[in-house]
Amino acid sequence: MKSNEKLWAICVEIYTKAYKESEPPLDFKAVLKRTEAGEQMEQCWFYNHYLDPKRWDAIVKDAVAKHKLNEREAHRVSKEVNLGCGPTGVKKKA
Repeated sequence: MKSNEKLWAICVEIYTKAYKESEPPLDFKAVLKRTEAGEQMEQCWFYNHYLDPKRWDAIVKDAVAKHKLNEREAHRVSKEVNLGCGPTGVKKKA
C-alpha cells in the first residue's frame, strides 16, 4: 500500500502533465509553489484551461499503470483528480 504522500505525488504528476497539455498550458508546479507561499488563486481558475476528456482519462490511466497502483489506490487517485482541480473538459464558447 502506497502512502498518502506518494498517492498525492501521483496526483500532482497527473495534474502537471494535464496542464502542460491543456489549452492554454499552465505550469502546475508553479501554481503549487505560489499557493504554498500563501497566494490565493482566482476562484475556479481551472475552468480557464481545457483538456479533451479522452486525453484526461488516458493521462490518469497511464499514471495508474506506471505506478502499478492496486484497485483501491487507483480509485483513490482517480477520485482525487476527477473531483479536484484538473482542467475542464468543456470548451468555452467564443
